[in-house]
Amino acid sequence: MMRSVSWALMLLAVVVIPALAYWQADWAMKAQGERGGFACGMPLLSLFLLAVLVSGLLSLVAAVLNGLDFKAQLAPRRLLRVFELVCMAAPLLLGVAVLLALLITG
Repeated sequence: MMRSVSWALMLLAVVVIPALAYWQADWAMKAQGERGGFACGMPLLSLFLLAVLVSGLLSLVAAVLNGLDFKAQLAPRRLLRVFELVCMAAPLLLGVAVLLALLITG
């Protein structure tokens, strides 16, 4: 059960959140272009940074759930499950890197 929930959260983190961010950015650029203006990049940058941070947070929850399920498995664990756990944590690493960069640069 925890593994399927972690996969659903991972799908949200990797596919749905970036797609929604892209859709919102595209909508904002088209709306500004229709009014004769230009699209400023700062709100779009903040939108994509927020999407990375939310994806990282969802990836954290997914990795914890997958790790708990991995720990509950019997001793001969497959190497594919370890690879799955590392893949679950990949967006988390990107989110942490973005968060650290935002904290360092102010």
